[in-house]
Amino acid sequence: MTAGLFLSILGACSNSEDEAAELVEAQKLIDDQLIQNYLSKNNINATKSYSGLYYVIIDEGEEGNDYPTSDATVTLEYKGYFLDGEVFENLGDREEAFVIGLWQLVDGIKEGVQLIKRGGEIQLFIPSHLGYGNNDQGIIPANSVMVYEIKLIDFE
Repeated sequence: MTAGLFLSILGACSNSEDEAAELVEAQKLIDDQLIQNYLSKNNINATKSYSGLYYVIIDEGEEGNDYPTSDATVTLEYKGYFLDGEVFENLGDREEAFVIGLWQLVDGIKEGVQLIKRGGEIQLFIPSHLGYGNNDQGIIPANSVMVYEIKLIDFE
């Protein structure tokens, strides 16, 4: 391969990576505005984290308890829905608790669950870059903002 062709290919990769990064940044701004509009419309006072996650701690959980870490196995009840209220998942109605490695969940849930203790409850407003990004995931379309209401039953 000649040096010119190699540099040409390298430049093309760089440009497409730059374009992809620009699209992600643009989507972050769109998602942030959608979340802010939702919070304002519904009179919700949420905190925004460094990552762009918005959250409301409903109940911090048992006093004196530790917080789960990203490598914890957690037992959860949760409901996930879109900003229009359409529920796409409800694990609070199950007979058996939902047990999963926290590392297996989307970044927004992973980050949010670490903010509460055993028995705690949190509401998360997850921008798409902390969810499934620009990929469809089953019934969840690409670039979707998701809302989760989560109760942390237990963790180890």
